[in-house]
Amino acid sequence: SAGAIDYPTYSLEATDGDLNSSKALWDIAIEGFTHDNYYKAMGLNPDGSVNPTYPKYLDPDNLISYMMVIYFSANRDGPASLSPTDDRINNFFGIFNRKNPDGFKYCIHDNETAYLSLNDDITNSPVIAGWTFDRFNPMWLHLRLLENPDYKQKFADLAYKYLYNDGVLSAERNISRFQKRVDMIDEAIVGESARWGNINNGRPYTRNRTWKPVINYLLETYFPQRTQIVIDQFKRKGWLNDLIPPTFDESQFKSSEKGILIKDSHFKLINNNSSGQIYYTTDNTDPRASGGAVAESAILYSTEINVSGTVFLKARVKN
Repeated sequence: SAGAIDYPTYSLEATDGDLNSSKALWDIAIEGFTHDNYYKAMGLNPDGSVNPTYPKYLDPDNLISYMMVIYFSANRDGPASLSPTDDRINNFFGIFNRKNPDGFKYCIHDNETAYLSLNDDITNSPVIAGWTFDRFNPMWLHLRLLENPDYKQKFADLAYKYLYNDGVLSAERNISRFQKRVDMIDEAIVGESARWGNINNGRPYTRNRTWKPVINYLLETYFPQRTQIVIDQFKRKGWLNDLIPPTFDESQFKSSEKGILIKDSHFKLINNNSSGQIYYTTDNTDPRASGGAVAESAILYSTEINVSGTVFLKARVKN
């Protein structure tokens, strides 16, 4: 019909090698990420031990980090169409080590349709591309995985790490990283504006008139506010809750080595919530067991923790 947009139809393809590993992961995803299937996709037995007959197809940390950038930037140009009637994939790469399988590594690609509006939200967008193998994509995979409570908790853990405090997606870190790139190409923008010439509604593109207002908006408005907006979007979806993780009593730390060396070989944990209890481990294991129960090795916090050497402490609040 007149005015219709003829979108290109892309299909999953192998730039090099084959699609066998993609197909194996897609088969598991179609079956559903039960506890056993989630662990199988990571090359593990249901108890978390390595199964040498299961290739590791899924690297959940990589996929979550990838999707965090997609959601933060509100990228509508990939990896999947966000239209409720459009079964398309677009703009993503995945790399898989066939000799030593360690999970697909997904890469941001062609991300210019992003960072458009401060309140852009693609967390509620439907993704229908993926239910057939030729449309398999990491966004659909991520949404399938969110049905598994362990993956959902891992998403919340990494979202907290990236978005809160001094995380890589906190406002201060975004502004600093972006400013470095701006400074790097500031003079080159003069030549770039000349390359585009006089096609801006009869007015030439210039660094001061065209480039700098956008840069100033991102530095002064977008990045200072975007992090909290994304946090609120994740909370509305139930991907992130209001529980604040335990913190250390900072008076216990040597000021020059805060978080590492502790005075008198003991320290306190603080529950910053109005309810709930702290559980912790000192052997680098998670105090949360698969499915959400308290791990057998977890200790209920009630008093100062005494240590005689180096410990790797992990703590959570259970409510």
